[in-house]
Order: sequence, then structure tokens, then C-alpha cells
Amino acid sequence: MKSTNRINIAIVDDAPFIREIFKSIARNQGWYVCLELESGENADVQILNEKPQIVIMDLVLPITNGIDVTKSILKKNKNIKIIACSTIDKEDVLAKAIEAGCCSYITKPFNKVQVIKAVEEAIKMLEAV
Repeated sequence: MKSTNRINIAIVDDAPFIREIFKSIARNQGWYVCLELESGENADVQILNEKPQIVIMDLVLPITNGIDVTKSILKKNKNIKIIACSTIDKEDVLAKAIEAGCCSYITKPFNKVQVIKAVEEAIKMLEAV
């Protein structure tokens, strides 16, 4: 699905190669990566300033974890769609991510299809508003 509006995505992950994979997928889909962060420190402020529609959020980050960053972002802007991403594939972690406000969850290692599906679902949520 190609959206008619430009989709701005922020990527928050401490692994540079993971950010590169996400950027490559985004480029191939016509999405724009407007922000790339490697830690949770001040990530909420930077994301709120940059105003992406979608954030791909690693849950295990240096300084501030992805759950806390997600809660902080959504407290100030409920319209941003946040996709949780983590190597931790446990129901309690998934539940915490959804409870924090994430719209979906990608488990690492992931494949291109999983990322595209999660972002397209987030785009549908944005367009439904």
C-alpha cells in the first residue's frame, strides 16, 4: 500500500545495523525517515519536535527504555503511532508495550514483510482518524 501523503517515520534503536535495515525498508516503500535516535535519552522531546506520524521504538534502550519513552510521547501527542520492536518475545513485555500505547509489536529478528505490515497497519490507523 502506498499512501498518498508522505509518511514520516522516526527510528529509535541502539543498534546501527537495525536502523539501517529499517531505513532501507522505509526508502523502498516511499516512506521518509525524519529522525534516527540511538538511545531513549531525550527521545520523547526530539520526536515531539520532529513530529513523525510513526515511530519504530526499540524497547531495550540505553538511558531511558522504550516503554517509558512511548508513555511520555503519547501523553503529549496521542496521534503518533508507535510500533514496538524488541528481541524479547514474552507476553508480559508485549502486554506492557500495548498498555503503554504501542499499536503493534515486531520481534527481532524480523523480516521486511513484518515491518511493512506493521507500518501499513499504523498508516491505516492514521488515515482512519
